[in-house]
Amino acid sequence: MTSGQRLNATAGQGMNLFARGEGLKAVAGEGPLLLQAQADTLTANAQKDIKLTSNEGQFVAMAKTIRLVAEDGSYIEIGNGVTIGTNGSIKLLSASHQWGGPSTQQVSQTPFNRAPTDQQFRLHVPGHTDETPAIAANRSYRISLDDGRVIEGKSDANGLTNLLKDDMARIAKIDILKPTLRGSIAFESRKLQARRNSGGPSRRRYFLHGVNDPGGNYDHIEKGLCEGLNERLSRVDLKPGEYGVAFQKALKYTHKDPDFAQWRETKYDPDTYLYKRTEITDGPGKTHSMFIPFYWGYRASPDEIKGGEKNPVTLRGQYQDKHGNRLSKHFAKGGGMFNNATTNIPAMFDPGWLDNTANQVASAKMSDYQYSTESPHRHYFVLAAKRLAMLIHEIRRVDPNETISIMAHSQGTMITLLSQAFLVEDSKERCADCVIMVDTPYGVSEPVLGDIAQPSATPYTSRGKINTLKNIVKAVTGNPWPSPKLDELKVEQQPGTPNPKYQGRTGHGWSPAQASRRDKDGSIHTFQERDNRGKVYLYFCTEDTTVDLPNIKGIGTHGVPDTVEEGWFSDKKNSIWKPIQKSKAVLPAMNELKNLRFYQRLWTKKVSGINNGQPVLVGTTPAHYDGTYDAGLISKDIEKRWINGEAIVPPYKPNLYGDEGIKGDPNTSGRDKPDYVSRDTLLGNPGAKDIRVVAMPDVPKDVFDGGYQKGRSQKSSATISKTIDFKLLGHCLVRRIPAKGLTRSAVE
Repeated sequence: MTSGQRLNATAGQGMNLFARGEGLKAVAGEGPLLLQAQADTLTANAQKDIKLTSNEGQFVAMAKTIRLVAEDGSYIEIGNGVTIGTNGSIKLLSASHQWGGPSTQQVSQTPFNRAPTDQQFRLHVPGHTDETPAIAANRSYRISLDDGRVIEGKSDANGLTNLLKDDMARIAKIDILKPTLRGSIAFESRKLQARRNSGGPSRRRYFLHGVNDPGGNYDHIEKGLCEGLNERLSRVDLKPGEYGVAFQKALKYTHKDPDFAQWRETKYDPDTYLYKRTEITDGPGKTHSMFIPFYWGYRASPDEIKGGEKNPVTLRGQYQDKHGNRLSKHFAKGGGMFNNATTNIPAMFDPGWLDNTANQVASAKMSDYQYSTESPHRHYFVLAAKRLAMLIHEIRRVDPNETISIMAHSQGTMITLLSQAFLVEDSKERCADCVIMVDTPYGVSEPVLGDIAQPSATPYTSRGKINTLKNIVKAVTGNPWPSPKLDELKVEQQPGTPNPKYQGRTGHGWSPAQASRRDKDGSIHTFQERDNRGKVYLYFCTEDTTVDLPNIKGIGTHGVPDTVEEGWFSDKKNSIWKPIQKSKAVLPAMNELKNLRFYQRLWTKKVSGINNGQPVLVGTTPAHYDGTYDAGLISKDIEKRWINGEAIVPPYKPNLYGDEGIKGDPNTSGRDKPDYVSRDTLLGNPGAKDIRVVAMPDVPKDVFDGGYQKGRSQKSSATISKTIDFKLLGHCLVRRIPAKGLTRSAVE
C-alpha cells in the first residue's frame, strides 16, 4: 500500500501483521511513532535482547507500580515506596551520597486520542449497482452498535445517514425501518429490515386471521404472496418466513429427555408456538418478505377465568373461562370464541353470545372440536380494530406515500372495516390503499334464524348494513393516493437510463404495460399492470358452509347481490310463526357498490346448470352470476350477482382442496386435519363425547390424578373406533375418534 498523503487502516474486530522472514519494521521518517493499547495490555516480547535508547531526550517510565526483575529473582519495585530485594549482596558505588526528606515527581497520564471513526453511510436497497443505482432516500433507519447503543434517524435525499461519531471503531448493523407501534397496546410485530419494496405498487401486505383462529394459514398465504409477486414483478428475491419452528423441535422431546425442561413450555403451548413466525436470517432461504401478520384475539380478565388467575381450574390439563370455553396457557383465545362472530359492524360493540335453548339444541349436533355456550363481551374486536387503525396512522405519519394493502379473512374482515371507520370518523385520516375481504360473515339480509338464535340481540336492518358498507367503501376508494406513479417503479426511465426514483420494487422485466404470470403449464402470460390503490375486493366462496349458517348468510358465501329486498312487517301475525308483511322495498346493493370501485370474485367447486358443467374459472371477464348454486333459492333476477373483478390473464380453475385431511370433491365436503390447537380444544371441551384418558405406564400417580383423571366427565367412556389418532400430551396418552362433524371446507 502506498499513499502520497495519509493512509488509515481501521478494523472493527482485529488486525494482524506477520512477517515470515526478514523482520518487520515500523519507521516514522518524521514526526513521532505512537504505539497504544487503549483498552488493554501492550506486550513486547523478544527471544533475544530488548534495546530502548533515546539519543537526545529522556527515558520516562510511568505506571502505578514499576517492577524490574532479574533472572535470579532479584528485583526493584517502585510504587508505594521503593523495595529492593535479592538473595545476594547489594552494592552501592558512588563518588558521594546525600540523604534528605521525602520527595516525589509527577508524570501526566496519556490521554488516548482514538483513531477517527466519524462516518456517514449511504443506504441502498438490494439490487443496487453502479450502473443501476437504487438509493434509499428519505428512509427511516436504525444503526445498532456492538456496545448496545441504538441510533435512529432518516436518510437525506442522497440516501446518507446522519454523521455517526465515536472514539473507536465498532461493528454497526444498519436496518432500513418501517414503523411499528410504540403505544401501550402490545401486539405481534416484527422488525422490517432493509429490503426491496414489494408492491405493484403495494409495499406492505397485512393479513388478519378470522374468528377462533391463531393464524393457522399464514404460512401458505405468505408463501403464495412471495411466489406471486416474484413472478408478477420480475423478481427472484422475495422469500417467506417460517412458522412453528420451535414447536416442531419441541415435539421431539419427552419428560425422559434431560433437556425436556427447556422445551416443555413450548411443547405444551401450541396456541403461542404452533404458528409463531420466525425469519430466516442467513443462507439462500433468507427471509425477504412484504408480509406482516396481524394477530388478535381475546384474553380473559382474572374474574373471567374459572377458579381465578391464581388458582385456575383445568379440564384435562386445559384452562377454561367461567362458562366452560377452553383458554390457552395464557388464558387467551386466538380470534376469540367462534359464536361471537358478527354479521355487521355495530354488533362488535355488543355483549357476547348468550346461551339459550336454541343454542343447546345446536350444540348437541356439534363435534368434539366445537363448543358453544355463553361468550365474553365483544369489546376485544373493537380493541383489535383500534390497533389496526393506530398501525395505519403511524405508518402514514412516518411515510405518507407508503402503500398499505390489507387482506382479511372471516371476522378479520369485520375488524378491518371497523378500523377504516375509526380512521375516517375519529382522525379524519386516509384509509388503507386496498382492502381484500375473504369469506366475510358481513350480511346484507335479515335472516329469521338470526333472531331465533339470539332473540335478545340488537336487530340491525338490511338498509343499515348496506349503507354502512357503502360508506366505508367510499372512505377507502374515494381518493386513491397518486404517489408513486406506476411509471416511477420501473428500473429504467428509458433503455440505458436509470430511474432516479426507482427504489427496488420491481425487476428489469417489469413495466406498467408488461406484468407477467406463469400458468400451470409453464407458459408465461403478460398483461397491462393495474393500480389497485383505492379499491375494495370481496372474495366469496359458495362452499363456505360456515358463513352460510342459517343465522349468518354472509356475503362471504353469497356475494353481494345487485339488489336486496327489504320487507317491513306489522306486529300482527297470520299464525304463530308468520307475521303479516306491511310493505316491501328494493334496495340497490351491488348496483351502487360497483360504481364505488368495489369488486367481487367468485370461487366455487361446482355450479350446477351453468358454464356447461365445466369448472367456473376465477378471473373471467365481468359477468352476471345467477346464484343457481343455492338450489334455486336465490336465482331470481333480483338476487343476481355482478362478478366484476378485473379479468386475470389467464383465468384459472380454483384449488379448494388445500391441506384437507380427507379430500373432498365437487359434491362432497372434505374434512380438515386437526392441528395441535384443535386437539387441545377437544381436550378442554366439557361436552366432548368420544374421548377417554388412560395413564401411561411411567406416569407419576400424582400427575395423573392432579388434572387429567379429575377432568374426565362421565361422557368420556365411549367405545373407540378402529381408526385411532394418538397424541402425547403431558404425561398422558389421549385417544380420540376421528372428527365426524368437522366438515368445513378448506377455504374456511
